[in-house]
Amino acid sequence: MPVTSRRRWWVLRALGKNPLVRRTDRIEALAVVLAIVVSVLVIPYVISFGDEVHADQLREATVQAQTRHQVDATVVNDSQSNVEGANVRIVGIKWNVNGEEHTGALRPTGKVQPGDKVQIWVDAKGQRVPPPISPTTARAYATGSAVALWAAITVLCGLLAALTRKVLDHQRAHAWSDELHLLLDHGDGRTKWPR
Repeated sequence: MPVTSRRRWWVLRALGKNPLVRRTDRIEALAVVLAIVVSVLVIPYVISFGDEVHADQLREATVQAQTRHQVDATVVNDSQSNVEGANVRIVGIKWNVNGEEHTGALRPTGKVQPGDKVQIWVDAKGQRVPPPISPTTARAYATGSAVALWAAITVLCGLLAALTRKVLDHQRAHAWSDELHLLLDHGDGRTKWPR
């Protein structure tokens, strides 16, 4: 049997009935199995969490779609970035909402000249706001949140299993030290047993 396949199943051997397996090996194997089982068992809860986040995002998107709208803004001036090596364009814009004129700045996606019209999103007061959340963005945010939660739980389980292993390695090393000390008579290389 190749060495890799023997190492691959160490957890099963450690949890078996072999009397040569140390108690610390069994505890370590149990910690690894528990970490894997918890990581798998939380998947339905993580999916439920993702569904709740998705529903919240869709509700927020509905509210935003009702309170935000697009208006035409007029480009009033053009400016180039003063930072050397940066090719950033910022243009001044103005727009009217409910008879009130507003001004602001915009980073255009294409080439614009003063007097051109561009579409911007505003709220009921005429203040610039980001576009409403799209269903695709809501789905992506929910998926990302669910994956991040599952990854955090899995990493936490892995860290707890690693911490368990570190503590058990310390106990095993201490046990070896005690057993070697019993075997040797205070370091002179002779056993305590009579000849």
